[in-house]
Amino acid sequence: MQSFALVLRLAAPVFLMVGALHLALGVEADVLLGATLTAEAVADTTLVRRVTHAANER
Repeated sequence: MQSFALVLRLAAPVFLMVGALHLALGVEADVLLGATLTAEAVADTTLVRRVTHAANER
């Protein structure tokens, strides 16, 4: 059980960095991490609109 806790502690910063990168860059973070996306997918702002709209409804 101690080795599992150690693995989680070592992996946590990786997940936090990837999450922060996605918050800062959006879809472009996927491209930086090696995903192959079309130009249309990168240019589509649907996700940004949904997040902004949800924040404005509060």
